[in-house]
Amino acid sequence: MRNRVMKTFALAGVALMLVLAGCGDDDDSSEGSSESVELPAEAADVLATYNQATAVDHDGDAMLAVVTEDYTFLSVGDTVLDRDAYAAEVNGYTTNFTVENLGDDVVVGDADTYIVSTPQSAGGAALGSHGFSVIRVVESDGEWLVDAHRFTGDFRTR
Repeated sequence: MRNRVMKTFALAGVALMLVLAGCGDDDDSSEGSSESVELPAEAADVLATYNQATAVDHDGDAMLAVVTEDYTFLSVGDTVLDRDAYAAEVNGYTTNFTVENLGDDVVVGDADTYIVSTPQSAGGAALGSHGFSVIRVVESDGEWLVDAHRFTGDFRTR
């Protein structure tokens, strides 16, 4: 489990660095590209279903249908939730819990693994957090699923 968490942190860090690299004013294309790649249609559908279930409908059962058996969620703090624990948390969200995208997705990856990083504001009526939602989407045995979600941010009073 610890290795999986460390791998998730490493991938989240890489995605965040790529996002931040894309924010500069340097137009020198000889230094490499930080442009986003396109998510395969099936992977994009899974990501949309996941986001709808977790951030809009607060439907943990719908979330479980699009995540891997070893899915993990990590938000502000150091508590890693497995798929069942996060589904229960999602089911407990109230209607005042909202997620607002603050910018465009940045997608990195190819073949069977993609990382999607989105600047977001998330929280309830009194307390919110601004940061990045970093989600890993993987293809396994012909099926696309979400296998990790990391939210990095800081809580603040709204």
